[in-house]
Amino acid sequence: MKYIDSFETSKFRTKGNKSLFMHIDTIIKNDLLQIDLLHEAIINCDKIIQNIEQNDCEDKDDLIDKYNLIRSFYDGNCRFLLLRVDFLVPYKYLFQKQDDWEYRFFVRRIYTLIHETQNGVLNFLGQIMNLLESLVGDKFIHYKEALKELNKFIKENDACLKKVRNVCEAHKDKNIHKQITAIENISIKDSLNLIQDFYNKMSNVDESLFIILNELPRITYNLSCHFQPFHK
Repeated sequence: MKYIDSFETSKFRTKGNKSLFMHIDTIIKNDLLQIDLLHEAIINCDKIIQNIEQNDCEDKDDLIDKYNLIRSFYDGNCRFLLLRVDFLVPYKYLFQKQDDWEYRFFVRRIYTLIHETQNGVLNFLGQIMNLLESLVGDKFIHYKEALKELNKFIKENDACLKKVRNVCEAHKDKNIHKQITAIENISIKDSLNLIQDFYNKMSNVDESLFIILNELPRITYNLSCHFQPFHK
């Protein structure tokens, strides 16, 4: 077992990355603040919907649809930010001086998170994409393309991600030799490239979600549509 591999790791884990560490830490703190705001907004939407349902008012159904739509976008963005925080916490430690065992420890966490993303957050974001198309056509095609690229990337790399997850991370193989071999086979260079690519594609989705949230008041203005609410 190699615990130190200075040739591979010294290329990017240097003191010069302290500013990057601090930058990522700032993003995490800002995301956590946004998560709190979105969570509060979701709770408020639930209260408004409940109030509308309990009272007779003009355009009752349209109002419920409107606030269900608003709630869904808040919910989707909140889920996505939670994903990004869960990703960034171990991600920032990849750029600190440490031995290879510690580096691969964080990679294993990140690989598992990326693998499980496709059956969680991305499914929900796909529902938002379908709803957007039904309301405004291809106006937010950038969101659709960003989400498509992220899904494609995960599928293309899923064999590698799944192997790490199932052998030496979320599940532990009964054969200890297989566990250790799987950990040792995690390439420092290749894993960093994969994780960086995921981060870039995730950032593209985040930019699109930000645009959509800014457009939300216009989308929901005089909304008159009926749709099945998303699964909570």
